[in-house]
Order: sequence, then structure tokens, then C-alpha cells
Amino acid sequence: MAPDFTSIKVGSNYANLISHHPPIVVGWTGQLFRFGSASVLAPLFRRRRITFLIIAKWSFADDDEARALAQEALPFMAAHPRHRFEWICNIDEETERLRALGLSAHTHNQNIFLREDVFRPLDGVARAYDAIYNG
Repeated sequence: MAPDFTSIKVGSNYANLISHHPPIVVGWTGQLFRFGSASVLAPLFRRRRITFLIIAKWSFADDDEARALAQEALPFMAAHPRHRFEWICNIDEETERLRALGLSAHTHNQNIFLREDVFRPLDGVARAYDAIYNG
């Protein structure tokens, strides 16, 4: 039987399936879903093995925020033992904090998922900068 997605609000979050075998889903956290797309998909696909790559829209560099996340994440993960949950952090400090609290975390800038066939330098335009950062 197919999962029922009708209770999910349109535009409330999104998920990208970046591999179907094995299933790997990447998504950003949001106000409605603490664990991004995993908040909705993990309960719907309890019997399947899925890896969720979770990118936060805020920083876990703050001790209180990191602890709050771990307090919610550890029971959620225990309730979904067939799934893997990997937090993608922008800075080493976030990664270290989450690991110290028992979460699997890795330092990678979220831009690793940009499509290079869409976001690329334009032909014939002189490069003015070596890199562009926003914050």
C-alpha cells in the first residue's frame, strides 16, 4: 500500500531523492519539520532502509541549540532503526558539537548539492572574483 501524503502541507518542506538504490534523501530542516524531510518520510517508510542527509537552516554552533536538537533527534532515530540520519554542517564547530551529543555529523557546505549544469560561469564573461561568499 502506498503511503498517504495528503496530510503534508504543500510547500512546507521538500526532499530530493539523490539516489534510489540505495535510497538517499537530502532535505533542509524547517519550522514545521525539525528533521527536514525525514520528519515526514521516515514514519511513512519504516520498513525501508533510507539514509537522510539533513541540512539545518540555522546553526548548531550554539550549545543550547545543539543539545535541544540531540534531545529530540535521539528518540526519533531510535523509533526508526532502519534509517540512517546524517547531519550536514557548514562549520567544524557544529560538527564537533553534534558528534559529542551522539549524532552523526559531517562538515560540508550545503552548496555541494548545487547543479553544476545550471549554476556555472557564463561563457564569454570575464571572471572578476576568485570566490563569492554570502552570509
